[in-house]
Amino acid sequence: MYLIYYRHNHSPESTKIDRQKINFNELTIILNGSLNYYVDNEKYIVNSGNAIFIKSGSYRQRDEITEKCEYVSFNFTDEPNESMDLPIFLNNVLTGEIRQLIFCADKIIDKQYENCNFLISKLLSCLLELIKVYNNKKEENLLVKKIKTYIRNHITEKITLKDIGNATFFSPVYCEVVFKKETSMPIISFVTDSKIEEAKLLLLENSSSISKISENLGFEDMNYFIRVFKKKTGMTPLQYRKQFCK
Repeated sequence: MYLIYYRHNHSPESTKIDRQKINFNELTIILNGSLNYYVDNEKYIVNSGNAIFIKSGSYRQRDEITEKCEYVSFNFTDEPNESMDLPIFLNNVLTGEIRQLIFCADKIIDKQYENCNFLISKLLSCLLELIKVYNNKKEENLLVKKIKTYIRNHITEKITLKDIGNATFFSPVYCEVVFKKETSMPIISFVTDSKIEEAKLLLLENSSSISKISENLGFEDMNYFIRVFKKKTGMTPLQYRKQFCK
């Protein structure tokens, strides 16, 4: 098993990670500060108390750290347990139990035990399982749930922040702040992702033209729809249809 555990306590310096496909799993937990990650071109702002879980085979990128940041990372290949179905972004996971496990990992590294990797792997198994249990227990913020429901129910329309505000009876600015805090992505990015996922289904389920699907999903410009689709999937809508409708 390949396993590396490390703790970073960076003052502002060049710590940028260029976009690259990783051949290991990475779990990074932010203790203090903030990091900007990109996983398969999707941006994630990971603040203190949050974590990011990047699976092997993903494209990972990280912005340069411009402010002091403290975090721990586990890079590993083998699956320590059945906790690998975690989402990429993990909100508010730094519980007391997780802190204790990180403290134990630090002590094991400091003591330089002979079976260091074995012990760290056992801690990692516990840590992943705790995160999984905690993540499954958390209830989604009610406002975020309302926003997502509205988007799903109006996926064929052009959706604006003003529409979201009118539907939830909260200001657009407040909706954006809460949604981004809970999901680590802007509302409009979620809208776009949802429309692209719907487009994939439409491309496979019916023979409507690309322009018709674009129009039905609220895209005013078909060329823009094609550009966004390609950015998200790596292929044009027509290429996607040909590949998966063989």
